[in-house]
Amino acid sequence: MIPSTWSCYGNTDVIMSQKPVCVTFGIFDGVHLGHVALLKHLKNLIPHTSTVAMTFDPHPSCILAPEHSKPLLQSLSQRVENLLEQVDSVVVVPFTKDFAALSAHDFCQKILQSTFNVKGLVMGHDLHYGRDRQGDMNHMMAFGQAAGWVVEQGPLKRHHQDIVSSSKIRHFLQDGRIEEGTSLLGHPFTLRGVVVRGAQRGRTLGFPTANLGFTKGPEQILRPATGVYACSVTLAGFPPNLPAVMNCGFRPTIDKNLEKQIEAHILNFDADIYDHPVDFTIHHFLRQEKKFANLDELKDQIAKDTQQAEEYFFPQSVTKAQKYAP
Repeated sequence: MIPSTWSCYGNTDVIMSQKPVCVTFGIFDGVHLGHVALLKHLKNLIPHTSTVAMTFDPHPSCILAPEHSKPLLQSLSQRVENLLEQVDSVVVVPFTKDFAALSAHDFCQKILQSTFNVKGLVMGHDLHYGRDRQGDMNHMMAFGQAAGWVVEQGPLKRHHQDIVSSSKIRHFLQDGRIEEGTSLLGHPFTLRGVVVRGAQRGRTLGFPTANLGFTKGPEQILRPATGVYACSVTLAGFPPNLPAVMNCGFRPTIDKNLEKQIEAHILNFDADIYDHPVDFTIHHFLRQEKKFANLDELKDQIAKDTQQAEEYFFPQSVTKAQKYAP
């Protein structure tokens, strides 16, 4: 029986009716190519058996070592959406100090065995579980054998000689190497939030922007390297993937000591979108942020940035009339 504090997504009947399942667990931050390889292995473990991914919220480091917690590649809603592209059901378990205090044996028995009708299980490389990280692949193999489970370790995924990992992707994105991070993710890096009111300085410069606000919580979502990017914007109620130019930075030409802000000027777009849910999908690094001598120089540069973004999304061989044809 699923505890009331847990959340289930996808085909919840698989869990509620105690159908046989193959299960895996982990954070799956980014749901990158390595995670996808593991989830495909899970799907093939026992043919015609439903698959379940268990994930945790917030990230364990926020509870166990908040001073060492790292920003996440995705919001929880994005993680669940991407996981459901690979498995039948997703279960989100609140990570608390009491949960962290479970022994490895209790995790296997009270969390996995008592909740699901487990027939198979796949574990990721270097994954540990239970109090003091005492549970490992050897422990899971022993427990699984006694319980009658098929237990296997997921494949170690490489991409162009790089081992695919959330930390490697995080490094690329924080260094402005968007294409390299995207190649390991297997999908574009997307920031999710809501459009919030800013100081509307962009509008006075002739380039109104949508300011991205993040949901408040114990975890921080990764911000890419400071700079200007070609990005696409998806807003509720509008066509998806609107081309835009995005700035992530401190706006030094405007004033000193401003907080870091992410904002996007959507090309050829004018609508009231405050409080709309929004996704900023980042495609390409255009330039570093810099301080200009005055607002006129800044305005000229934004015009150049906009043109660069336009050229990125629309090849020069396409005429302007074709670019914006419905």
